[in-house]
Amino acid sequence: MPKGVVVSHRSVIDFIEEFTRLFNITEHDVIGNQAPFDFDVSVKDIYSTLKCGATMQIIPKKFFSFPTKLLDYLVEREVTTLIWAVSALCIISTLKGFDYKVPQKIRKVIFSGEVMPVKHLNIWKKYLPEAMYVNVYGPTEITCNCTYHIIDREYEPGENLPIGKPFPNEKVFLLDEEDREVTKPGEKGEICVSGTALSLGYYNNPEQTAKAFVQNPLNQSIWSQSTGPEIWHITAKMGICISHHEKISRSSIWDIALNLERLRLHWRAVED
Repeated sequence: MPKGVVVSHRSVIDFIEEFTRLFNITEHDVIGNQAPFDFDVSVKDIYSTLKCGATMQIIPKKFFSFPTKLLDYLVEREVTTLIWAVSALCIISTLKGFDYKVPQKIRKVIFSGEVMPVKHLNIWKKYLPEAMYVNVYGPTEITCNCTYHIIDREYEPGENLPIGKPFPNEKVFLLDEEDREVTKPGEKGEICVSGTALSLGYYNNPEQTAKAFVQNPLNQSIWSQSTGPEIWHITAKMGICISHHEKISRSSIWDIALNLERLRLHWRAVED
């Protein structure tokens, strides 16, 4: 059953402004669309194309079952940018697709949705060493993503990629079990997000929205007629502080028990 997350036009515009700027998506890019249009990852393909005047090539779904056809398509259409789910990237590396053909035009590989295995990341980097690789993280409730990590060093198998630092229009931090901010490296906490890109709740489901969106415990006193309360959304994930205000790593507990933990985000309503 779909969650029915309500994402406003404002949130999409807010997110895409920063997304395209950070990763230098321009009118010269050719985006290879992997995500179906009912999946929120496609928001990045569609609206980056519209925002920048880029080109979007809609890759036939069946090609992801035939890596040779997929690679032929990427080469023939001169695709420069992949904003794909990790599982889609791993299809090529698992089936040794690069032994057949390397799409040399690719310059940006932005991935999300799952933990990227370092083994598969290193295969991509071996064949496309000049490309920029970015790990982005965030649930639908935050309008696609709230953190990013540009891969800036070599990672060994068994290491975890950080989910990185916040997009400039977001504040991302961790809270412990007593709702205190986690600032010491190595400590775990709930991943919390504030910003204008947070969704408005769940469509036609006020009861679920009321349960999931609660007052931000760090700012109990914030309230005004123009903004209303500062609200948190509760759903499912945890992280580890690497360095305060810089990078967050996914918790190993998160990797094992994705649906057993909570991710809390908050939204401040802003008067249009």
